Order: sequence, then C-alpha cells, then structure tokens
Amino acid sequence: MTVSLWAASNLDPAIGTEHFLPGASAIGVYTFHFDTASMVAGDYLEARLYQAVLTGCTPKVAYLDAWQGVQATDDQVKISVPISNDLAEASAVRFSLTLRLGGASPASQIPWKILRHS
Repeated sequence: MTVSLWAASNLDPAIGTEHFLPGASAIGVYTFHFDTASMVAGDYLEARLYQAVLTGCTPKVAYLDAWQGVQATDDQVKISVPISNDLAEASAVRFSLTLRLGGASPASQIPWKILRHS
C-alpha cells in the first residue's frame, strides 16, 4: 500500500464557521489528521467526514467527532477513521473542521493533512 499526501495546510478557524478542506476526487482510502495543540479552555471543535454513496449523490455526514478544551499532551494529534472512496468525482469525500465555541484565546492555526492510501 502506498501512502501519499492529498492536501495539507494550516487553518485559522472562525468561530461558528464550518471550514471545508479539499475533497477527495480519486479512488482510494483517506485519513484526516489534525493537531489540536492550540486548543484552549472554552474551545469546542468538531470534525466531519462526508461521503457520496453513489455518483451524483450529495455527500452526507458519515463520521462526526468533537473535542473540548485543552487537549492532553499525549493526545493532541487526531486521526479520523479511514474512509473509502470508489467514486472518481469532485468532492465524493469531503472533510471539515468547525470551531463551535472559542475560549478567551480561541484555537488558532490548526495544522491539518489528508492522506490517501492506495
């Protein structure tokens, strides 16, 4: 199995905005990785994975997880469940991060990457 970088960047999240990251448009298995080291007390972060079941279908939430407050030093990098994609169309699989609530100094610069396993 080959692992390759699909997309990566830093996100400076706006509170209450769902930030969509580059979607997967190639056949393969994907994982979503992001660093929560910048989270502070009062932060509430959600990650979603969306998937279209068939060609032409609208992607729907397939996976949702959430984290609150300062994250433990030994658990700051979050990795999604693998999500398979058999459709070669734009946004067949999508990834998003939403900072629902922000503390006194809400999370800034969340580094993230999407890996493709093929």
